[in-house]
Amino acid sequence: WSLLSDTAMRRLETVNTPREPNMEVMPGAVVFCDISGFTKFIEASNNAEESTVIINKLLSLVVRLAYHCEGDVLKFAGDAVLVLFSGGGEDHAALAFRAVAFGMKLQEIMENYNTTELEMHLGVGVGNVSSLHVGGLANRWEHVVAGPVLAQIRCVDLALAGQVCVSFEVFQHIEQHVEF
Repeated sequence: WSLLSDTAMRRLETVNTPREPNMEVMPGAVVFCDISGFTKFIEASNNAEESTVIINKLLSLVVRLAYHCEGDVLKFAGDAVLVLFSGGGEDHAALAFRAVAFGMKLQEIMENYNTTELEMHLGVGVGNVSSLHVGGLANRWEHVVAGPVLAQIRCVDLALAGQVCVSFEVFQHIEQHVEF
């Protein structure tokens, strides 16, 4: 099967047949969900089929929770998933809360569900997101999300396994409402 994100579907609905690249800017929060211990897990595994089943279950868990929390799975990048929270007329603060709540719930589920050494670490950013359809050669189009919010999710590198790291911009929206 293939995955076409809701964001890409909305963009395609507004442009019947893209004939040229187009872009929409919208408020959004992005969560980068990265599996920790993936390489070690694969190297230690003696059963490729079993490893594939475990990884697929883990990624399916992320996808199901993202949709339950009204997030949009944009991309799979190796052992990572990129989730966007946007739409509904919400401001950056509300989107930041939704994204962080998703991340915290994902970590809670991982702690209770996961029976392997696989864990996740997450990075959360918030701001304006550019949704683009680019390409066109041979009528092939790619949906791309861009903007400063994607630089913010690099904070994932600061998160240890089992942690959710938020960018400074996210922190500014949630600091008065979260106990540290």
